[in-house]
Amino acid sequence: MNSYPNKANISNLDNVDWQDHSSQGRQGALINYLYQDQRSGQSVALVCFKPGSSAPTHLHVEHESIFVIKGDYEDEFGHHFAGDLIVYPPGSYHSWRSNAGATLYVVWGGVTQLVTDIPKETGWTEV
Repeated sequence: MNSYPNKANISNLDNVDWQDHSSQGRQGALINYLYQDQRSGQSVALVCFKPGSSAPTHLHVEHESIFVIKGDYEDEFGHHFAGDLIVYPPGSYHSWRSNAGATLYVVWGGVTQLVTDIPKETGWTEV
């Protein structure tokens, strides 16, 4: 059986139905799922970072791809601005924060897991 595609008009971000996205310690993040598969963890969403938002270090079991629509955020790998496309490969981890806020288009290849213990020899420091 052929399934119908999901379709969303996101030309006006002021009309997006934002939902709280505070799981895994996120603060100040909102989400609007465009596609979500509970079984595999695959998701596509618009994400809004309010000014001053942040998230602790988390692991991406599969990839995460982020396109910054407007605003900016930073992580341990740099500062990302409107127009940037960031792809985190499977097995990667990062934290993030956004001082001014941002709107993102995000694709997850699978679930994320909160990271609570990173070996000191990695030199890892959260943003």
